[in-house]
Amino acid sequence: MNEEGILYGRHPVLEGLKGKTPFEKIYISQHEENSEILKEIRRTAEFRGIPVLFAPREKLNQITGNRNHQGVVGIASAQEYVSLEKILKTAAGKTILLALDHIEDPQNLGAVLRTCDAVGVKGVILPKRRSTGLTGGAAKASAGAIRYVPVARVSNLHQALLTLKKNGFLILGADQSAEKSYREISYPDQVVLVMGSEHKGLSFLIKNNCDLLVKIPMTGHLDSLNVSAAASLILYEIFFKFKSVETAKS
Repeated sequence: MNEEGILYGRHPVLEGLKGKTPFEKIYISQHEENSEILKEIRRTAEFRGIPVLFAPREKLNQITGNRNHQGVVGIASAQEYVSLEKILKTAAGKTILLALDHIEDPQNLGAVLRTCDAVGVKGVILPKRRSTGLTGGAAKASAGAIRYVPVARVSNLHQALLTLKKNGFLILGADQSAEKSYREISYPDQVVLVMGSEHKGLSFLIKNNCDLLVKIPMTGHLDSLNVSAAASLILYEIFFKFKSVETAKS
């Protein structure tokens, strides 16, 4: 496996699956998927709950740098995930959590994790499917923050948010259609900020599951910010408001 967490070749990937390598996803070439060993790789991956994606051979060539991947590539995690339950156990007192609704760019995820470490976010929640994970690219972009910010990967983000809501968290969604700015509201002691994907924003179900929506005021020609920049603005606002309350009490 190389430093980016990429493992390729039929037997190496199959052995990695059997040896519990923490794969994020498995890519299988569309035109070779009926091979018996690739069928076994697919079955083993699905048994472990690892997403299997079928892609053109050119995609696999791009990931591996045109190496002899034999029609299969595995992307492994650079850091272990934690459970949502473990994150909840740390949620005492003022707590900021972040949920990312199908963020696909590992560079964005890494940048977000760097901000999370800076403001003391106690956990990040990612969906398993249609989302980047703790890959080598995300680790590099995080500048080491990936080691300090707990990240949970859940099968159903909607259900995870309902669980957090039942545990007393305000579910705060960032959406440019909102009436209020993120600076116009007060924040309770326990907040889950939910950020949408780079291109589509919050999905319909997740948006409807939020207790409150906020926007970032903009006067330029573009209607949105990069997700890592947007998350940084709102996370720092919550952080400073938490700090101002603590200062007023002391």
